[in-house]
Amino acid sequence: MSETEASYLGAAGFMASACVGGLVVSFTGHFLIMMVICIIGTLLTLWYGSLYLQKIKRGKPEGCYVQAARIYLSQRGFMKKRYLAHDGYFDLGRRLEP
Repeated sequence: MSETEASYLGAAGFMASACVGGLVVSFTGHFLIMMVICIIGTLLTLWYGSLYLQKIKRGKPEGCYVQAARIYLSQRGFMKKRYLAHDGYFDLGRRLEP
């Protein structure tokens, strides 16, 4: 797992565990439980997320899913376009004879 993928996964895991921890704090009133849930939830997200990414990234270059996510977000207008996205073919203007 690359550093960028780990930071995205860690941020998502922290946000999800903070929401769960906030619910637990609202029911129990113990703030320390929220901190423990945030730490354990983030670590578990990173652990299982890295196992999942290891399984699906077999033979692919580093950062290919971050690039795919950026292309997806730029096509929907959530971020600026950084990559050329063109469907077509490259034309040399002449035929290549073998």
